[in-house]
Amino acid sequence: MKLTNSTTTTLYLLVTIFLIDPSSGISRPFTLKSSNPQQQSPKSMREPLITNKSTVARKNSKSGGGPKDNNGVDVSQVVVDYGAILKYTTALTIQATLSIGMWMCVDWGYLKMKAALPSRSISNHRWFRIVLTYFLNATVGLFNLLPTTSDKIDGRTNSPGRIRPSWTPPGWVFVLMWPLFVFGTRAWTMVVVADRVGRFVNPVTISMMVHFAIGGVWSHVNRIEEQLGVSMILLYALFASKAYTAWLAWQIDPTAGIALACTLSWLGAAAALGTATWRLNPDPATGQTQPLVPMTMKK
Repeated sequence: MKLTNSTTTTLYLLVTIFLIDPSSGISRPFTLKSSNPQQQSPKSMREPLITNKSTVARKNSKSGGGPKDNNGVDVSQVVVDYGAILKYTTALTIQATLSIGMWMCVDWGYLKMKAALPSRSISNHRWFRIVLTYFLNATVGLFNLLPTTSDKIDGRTNSPGRIRPSWTPPGWVFVLMWPLFVFGTRAWTMVVVADRVGRFVNPVTISMMVHFAIGGVWSHVNRIEEQLGVSMILLYALFASKAYTAWLAWQIDPTAGIALACTLSWLGAAAALGTATWRLNPDPATGQTQPLVPMTMKK
């Protein structure tokens, strides 16, 4: 793939601007520490999914007294939040595009380095490319356009106060499985496919960057907005996108595709855990399971 100097410079600047802003927080594939229901964060204790009191009062005064939830909100005034859906879609598209642009820069820089260094240099060893890919994937996961960490209260970051399933694995299992099994396998797969294709920008990498972008949106919805229904849907989207990426990898290198497909076992467990958590934590305003799409008050 040939890139002009102006195109390369533009991509480099875009990726640099994107990566140097750490204020958006760290994307976490799953909460590592189970929350104590008796020590819920202030947000979890006082806020249901819809809590704009001034809007609620104004809507209820005009609604003629329709059916109310536990907070006095007229349920007939609650509608799908298309603005939130647009926000998620926009953030996903921009992040995936910037991530693919980063790999275009990697292709360009690696080809230049490979041509300038001896054939036996460290850059030509597969393990070096795997480590580089692991680091770059982690960098993509660290920065998101949407915030993924809540504000600190009393010197610590509160995790959502939720009832967890009794079979939730201990935190050390997540620490081992995500960085070693999932992240390591996908880095190896991307390098194997890139060696076969001759460049990092290929269908597998593009699909993987979309997968990462979905994960960024999931972190925001799960940790900041605390919408368990939408979070569960995004977990299944993560599973589906990883399955599609594994299928693409299998078409290029069967071993790489099978290795990546093995990580679906852990993603499936995460989706099952998310589903169980959603069922155990109903909307405090209605007593029913939280909606599967973002909701807001009708304007």
